[in-house]
Amino acid sequence: GMVSILDANRMMKMHPSGPKRFKICLGGWSDFARIGNVENAQKLAKLMAELVLATFADGVDLDFEHLSEFALIPGDDEFEAFNALIKALRSELDGLNDKWASSATEKAAAMQAEYDHLQNWQKTHAHPYYASTIGFLNEVAKNDVPQFEISWTTRFNAFLPKDNRWNYLKPGSVKPDVPFATDYEGEKIFPVSGDFIDTVNIMAYDAGPLDLNFTQIMENFVTIGKVPADKINIGFEPGEQAAGGIWEGLDEDKKTAEYVKSAGIQGAFVWAVNPSPKTNPHGQTLCPQVAEMLNGVLQPTWRFGKAPTFTKCNPSTGYTN
Repeated sequence: GMVSILDANRMMKMHPSGPKRFKICLGGWSDFARIGNVENAQKLAKLMAELVLATFADGVDLDFEHLSEFALIPGDDEFEAFNALIKALRSELDGLNDKWASSATEKAAAMQAEYDHLQNWQKTHAHPYYASTIGFLNEVAKNDVPQFEISWTTRFNAFLPKDNRWNYLKPGSVKPDVPFATDYEGEKIFPVSGDFIDTVNIMAYDAGPLDLNFTQIMENFVTIGKVPADKINIGFEPGEQAAGGIWEGLDEDKKTAEYVKSAGIQGAFVWAVNPSPKTNPHGQTLCPQVAEMLNGVLQPTWRFGKAPTFTKCNPSTGYTN
């Protein structure tokens, strides 16, 4: 797994169109993903920082989608543990600065030594991977240490007015029979951990038949949640969606992107980069189309300081030679 993460990051940094930031996603998508307590959170933060250092990623995305449900388990304060994870992760990531360049240099030297001991036929077979990876690691060491990013991925209903929990619905939209368990969830996280969070990703999808007002959702985060606009990314899922969600269409996504640009919102994202042709046949075609549209409207630039410099890889092979 660690080799795959490192190689995915390498291809992002060596992308033919220029370097891309790359984070490792830590997800709480099942009953097996509870943090449970502060002690576990601190251990997890240390482990994730070690993984960032081993793969030279730019940070960690925290996509814990069942905090409210887990918080109902007796003796389990999942929100306290989640906030402790964010605080500890910020400290652990900031502690990587002095180790960054030397770790890259050491890993490159170790890979070179490993390659040198291969048989000639093995060298011929493995040369593209070794040469590309060793070159990448040496360039990591030469570039500045990145700003280690912590992003928090949450739902569209994390911040709501007390007197109107459905204000993010368009007129005429159906309303759920009961409130979502995750309503107001952001109030238990951002006021505590907001200073440690660099980016807030809003999942504005997987909402059944609801007709979402994307502009209102972002306004809720800014005005109610006090989340700085330049920390917010609004998310789209073109094509098939979980929970019976219905994609709003390219025109609506473009209108939202134009609002993002004009309102000083940080940006937008598409779920996902690699939809399955079996489970998401429409998404496989639509996701690249929406991504292309967003790129044209938002014209994104490198976030957090100066963009690093890396050799570009071959788009057909992913290698530099």
